[in-house]
Amino acid sequence: VGVPFHPDGAEHENTRRARRFARQLHGRFGLPVHEVDERYTTTEALAAGARDADAAAACLILEQYLREATRETPA
Repeated sequence: VGVPFHPDGAEHENTRRARRFARQLHGRFGLPVHEVDERYTTTEALAAGARDADAAAACLILEQYLREATRETPA
């Protein structure tokens, strides 16, 4: 789940909403739910010329998660 923060890393209302959503997903399905810092993903998507900024930002969040996951898991 992409979790938004202020540029300085401080939480805000949407941070709490995203975390609550992640807890609800975990509670409903009993599967691991990972949180990913989504700061600047929409800006990055727009800078890359995305026509659908939300979809492109979601791809960036997934790519970030996969990069972090592969760093934690030795080959």
